[in-house]
Amino acid sequence: MADLAIAVGDSAKMAEYTPIMRGGVPLDHNKNDVRGKVGSGSKSEISSVSEGSSGGNGVMDKEKEPKKKLHWVMLMFMAYVAAYGGGAFVVEDQIASAFPLLALIALLLFPWLSGFPVAMMTAELSSAMPENGGFVIWIDRAFGKFWAFQIAWLQTIARIIDLALYPVIFTQYFRQVVSLPGWASPLLNLVVVVASVILNILGIEAMGVMSIVLSVLSLSPFLVYFAIGAKDIDPSTWIVLPPEIGMVKWGVYISIASWNVSGFDSLSQVAGELSEPRKFSWAMIGAMIMITISSFLPISVLLSAERDYGSYYGGFWSVAGDNMAGLWLKVWFTSSACVSMFATFNNYLFTSGITVATWAQPDGGLDIPLLTALSRFRTPYVSILLQAVIVYACSFLDFADLIQVDTSLYSLALILEFCALIYLRVVEPNMPRPYKIGLSTIPLALAISPAFIIAALNIIFAMSENYLSFALVIISVVLGPVAWFLRRAVTDCHRKRAERSRADYPGDMYIPYVSQQPLAAAASPGFETIDLDSDVAVPDSPTSPARRRTFSGDLDDYSSG
Repeated sequence: MADLAIAVGDSAKMAEYTPIMRGGVPLDHNKNDVRGKVGSGSKSEISSVSEGSSGGNGVMDKEKEPKKKLHWVMLMFMAYVAAYGGGAFVVEDQIASAFPLLALIALLLFPWLSGFPVAMMTAELSSAMPENGGFVIWIDRAFGKFWAFQIAWLQTIARIIDLALYPVIFTQYFRQVVSLPGWASPLLNLVVVVASVILNILGIEAMGVMSIVLSVLSLSPFLVYFAIGAKDIDPSTWIVLPPEIGMVKWGVYISIASWNVSGFDSLSQVAGELSEPRKFSWAMIGAMIMITISSFLPISVLLSAERDYGSYYGGFWSVAGDNMAGLWLKVWFTSSACVSMFATFNNYLFTSGITVATWAQPDGGLDIPLLTALSRFRTPYVSILLQAVIVYACSFLDFADLIQVDTSLYSLALILEFCALIYLRVVEPNMPRPYKIGLSTIPLALAISPAFIIAALNIIFAMSENYLSFALVIISVVLGPVAWFLRRAVTDCHRKRAERSRADYPGDMYIPYVSQQPLAAAASPGFETIDLDSDVAVPDSPTSPARRRTFSGDLDDYSSG
């Protein structure tokens, strides 16, 4: 659930999207670049780039920068939605894989052992670097652009795999109410994907506060279930262990536990909007308490009412609701699950589409103009379609396979972020940190070690128990450096081409750069202007010397003005 906070952060339109970035990585924020805030293409980032821009080219005017408006209470709800927005809809598989005691340990302790250290790390690094680029900027600052690209790559692949989980969960619950043959599941997955693609291409999205409202509504059947069954809670059912320890599916168990509390680092991408950075920790603690309570209450009733734990499966909440109160609660669980999964999938698909389209721009490093094409509604429809095809292909995999690959890639990125936290404490101890974890470096390393160990175990168990997960994770990791060097080669080719164009057309002249209309050009009246000598975005001016511009058309269509 790593990116819902990004999706709900703002309701900015695609027309405001003016990214200035390369491959999902900031050009070089350490060199006093004059540019807009950098990010991975989230909607919250969109508004930050566009508002207060100068000349319509995405360059921030510090004097006109808008006042930050995100209150910590809103951030608390965003954190809750990001990490636990789907509620307990996947906990059935976790209980089946490990039985009640181990499942409850995960539900009660993982938010604090794994989620809370990530939240505190996010609080410190986001306050030190309050830019909407989030973890990409942290890694760039600590280890340089190669590793910044790698974490952007890992998070993007994990996001695409994560997307495939939602049609699968949707179908699991839908089948609890409507009896369907086995062959119909792929068709229903296809319906979910196609419907979301159409809504996204048309620019019709469930955004902002509406997404939070939908997520809160999705939790309502759990509260009703608890209210009805609370009188029959039997605490002795909470301590049931599997008959044999060898029955525990550790890979699935840890993956689901990690997935349920993942996503706190994604809040770094809206940290630049927080009105009081010092209160970031307040929001995280509040979110942890909400997660702990909202997960434990309904599950405590479920374990008492449904005691054949090995028979739990995806979609079992609908069955439990039927057994508890009848058809009406079964339908409520099913509809809530379907609405929650579809709304989440719809938002994720849009933000992921922007990320891929950003990477495909010339200044994104992978010059694939086709992927930057916009529909008449100013949405990156080719990028969205490409991801939809990949997501649908992944939806044929089992839920366990998907969640293990997803959390393994996310855990790799998380380990890199933890290393950046400690490294920056050592090499930049005097960096301004409006919020700083109240521990020196060695105690801090010890404090985050449980989360570090859980991330490592997640990778080890997933890859050792599931050969498909092992293969997909290895391929994804190996392709990261390949994509980096391809990016470097393409960027060098562009630079040489631009230098030749500058030599052929000296003086104050617009230089054609690409034939396809990139997102930045389509999104604003002006175009991005980059100084060839400094490679820094500068305000669009008729007197700016020796600049290249991205636009569609031929050289004869433009003059130096």
